[in-house]
Amino acid sequence: MPRARNETFIIYTSDTHPNGRHPVADAIKLLTVKETAKLLTVSTKTIRRWVAAKEFPAPIILAAGTIRFRESAILTWLDKREADGRPLGC
Repeated sequence: MPRARNETFIIYTSDTHPNGRHPVADAIKLLTVKETAKLLTVSTKTIRRWVAAKEFPAPIILAAGTIRFRESAILTWLDKREADGRPLGC
């Protein structure tokens, strides 16, 4: 179906978005291993061990040696563990 010619698109930038941020930046927040460990109050070694054991959301590989975690995936993982009654270390 062809688009209507009078269709209007709004493109937000950090200067024009109502809360001063781009909506994609709010939707996809990537955390470093250190930030992830701080969020969960565990060591970075624990995060790496959980990833290796596939007990944690898979990281996003940005470049050789550079990994990030989606904050939304971490929070979902944490909510599921709490709902299952499992503490972080188990």
